[in-house]
Amino acid sequence: WEPNAARSAVAKSIDGPWRELGNPAIGPDSNNTFSSQSTFVLPMDGSNRQGRFIFMADRWVKDDLASSRYVWLPLEFDKDRPIIK
Repeated sequence: WEPNAARSAVAKSIDGPWRELGNPAIGPDSNNTFSSQSTFVLPMDGSNRQGRFIFMADRWVKDDLASSRYVWLPLEFDKDRPIIK
């Protein structure tokens, strides 16, 4: 396991065709998804949180698994493009 750059894509159907949107991560360490790999996008519940999401990722420390951590960041949208900062 090694952290890598995130990728995003969109399609009207699961069968495609898919359009690549590129790396949604922005800022320092965005080239390796902030030293992590994505695991899940959590939709937030509640009337004042609709349309808001949390990007969830694992940050593994392969030589010391007990030191591994999770990364949770807000996921926002710029038009149809996801943005993680």
